[in-house]
Amino acid sequence: MPIGNLEHLTKCPLCQKEYGKFNLTVLDQTKEQTRLHLKCDYCESASLVFVVANQNGILSLGMVTDVTKEEARRALNSDPISGDDVMEIYEQLKKVEKVEELI
Repeated sequence: MPIGNLEHLTKCPLCQKEYGKFNLTVLDQTKEQTRLHLKCDYCESASLVFVVANQNGILSLGMVTDVTKEEARRALNSDPISGDDVMEIYEQLKKVEKVEELI
């Protein structure tokens, strides 16, 4: 899917400075969607952006994050979280008596 004219993706949502041309990384792309990582040189923030094209047009959703492009790629290529995974974490957290034990 071509990214097209998405001018709102050219500026950092926090400091409003323009992204440099090397600060956009395409994490993955299909015919229907593109996932991007953007990094601001000025304020050091990052954004994950999801762009989807369908019969209704193009929709983009972005979120500010501290995730690096390498971490984002790894997460996108990992298996989805299952109900069993959630239950395992829940059972482990029930055993924790103090928040300090999690650190």
